[in-house]
Amino acid sequence: MNFYGSVFLLAVAVLLLTRYPVTWSLVRFLQLSSWVKFGVLELMIAGVVLGYVLTKPFWMDYTENRVVVVIGCLAVIEGLFLIFAESYMRRLTKLILSNYYKFAIPVALFLVGLSCYMVLWSYVGNLRDISTCESDQKLSVICDVDYPEDLVLTPDGHFFIAPQFGGIGPSVEPENRRTGRLSLVNIVEQTVRDLDIKISDNTWGDGLCERSKDELMEPHGIDLVQRGDGTYQLAVIDHYSGDSIEMFELISTDLSWTLVWRGCVNVPEVYYLNDVSLLEDGSFYVSHMYHPNFGIVDLWLAGLFKYNTGYVMRWDQEYGFGQVPGSEGAYPNGLIYDLEKELLYVAHTLGDRIDVLDMATRTILATFYLNSPDNLIMKDGFIWATSWDHELLDIIPCEGNFPCALPFSVYQLEPLTLDLIDEWHFDRPKMGMPTVSYPLDNRIWIGSAYSERIGVYVKR
Repeated sequence: MNFYGSVFLLAVAVLLLTRYPVTWSLVRFLQLSSWVKFGVLELMIAGVVLGYVLTKPFWMDYTENRVVVVIGCLAVIEGLFLIFAESYMRRLTKLILSNYYKFAIPVALFLVGLSCYMVLWSYVGNLRDISTCESDQKLSVICDVDYPEDLVLTPDGHFFIAPQFGGIGPSVEPENRRTGRLSLVNIVEQTVRDLDIKISDNTWGDGLCERSKDELMEPHGIDLVQRGDGTYQLAVIDHYSGDSIEMFELISTDLSWTLVWRGCVNVPEVYYLNDVSLLEDGSFYVSHMYHPNFGIVDLWLAGLFKYNTGYVMRWDQEYGFGQVPGSEGAYPNGLIYDLEKELLYVAHTLGDRIDVLDMATRTILATFYLNSPDNLIMKDGFIWATSWDHELLDIIPCEGNFPCALPFSVYQLEPLTLDLIDEWHFDRPKMGMPTVSYPLDNRIWIGSAYSERIGVYVKR
């Protein structure tokens, strides 16, 4: 929302500097016999907008709301002058026309500055101290879960599997990235443990890589699918010592689950992966975010200008990796492939959108705009996504505040049109910067790459 408001203000500034359209409009306005009805109309519109914004909880925490309130108040003042001081407003208009750039240039510069401010900062409220892992009335939390960036549900519906995310470049320097394992979260007992891993032959990957039992991982996106032979395959994006996709068989044990490594797929060094969507034959789709040498300035510029940085790729044992046409975007992140409908869902984090791509025609069928979407979940016939309700520079105050209680939202979308079904907003939450939301048993389970907890929200 901030981006579009910023573009609007910038467009108005440019329009002011072109002069002719504005002066032409003001001259026509002076020729009208009365301005009262315009003043009444302006008051009505400003009143509706101000009423909408001022009734929002925590409205002062967001730059766009503050800007709208200021503009709304100025519109109210102008409307009152048009009604009760029309002669004064006519003299002021004539003065502006005779000294146009003396008025237009300062106003245009102000609008440009305001535009830059809006696009760089969104959340300007106080950051709640949530260093202590405690529930509140809105969001309960499961503690001691190491950076649960993604969530998949086990076949019995009793556990979540979550990767212990260690960070990626350029936001986290290599020396600061953590290794991790895969967590098994007991939904009923709300307890957490590491999944046990056994090693077997490389039969589900490319046949070229190996793995030892104690080898470290930097897990990222994950996906689980039931193969054609009835076994359950878990794919894990692993950033340790270069990208790979690790393949595990998920096996049921006494009231729990364990993993058997069945292979992996080596990834060329020019790719930097994020999420994976498995098919039952072992092939998969993966999101390539950006080049591994992507820097922090590149990240900032891509977030500002929304240009393409990556795309989705498909892999199978016969052909290897291949780019999916039409999947390009700014920081491709979460993805889902619907085999039955041949649709590919892609979240573009820096592009602030989710696309539905028809794989038969390579055309985008629908787009939903939201701020910084991450992982996508398809559950019970709907698409679920999270949104960070802040901009890139809003993260600066998070230094020294972990986890960081920046606001976020969860969205439920219709899968074909991406029409909004429902949404939930979390201001000053007990966890911050979520990356996945999973609906289960009238609850929304929320994981984050930047928290040591899982949030649980009871839908009302």
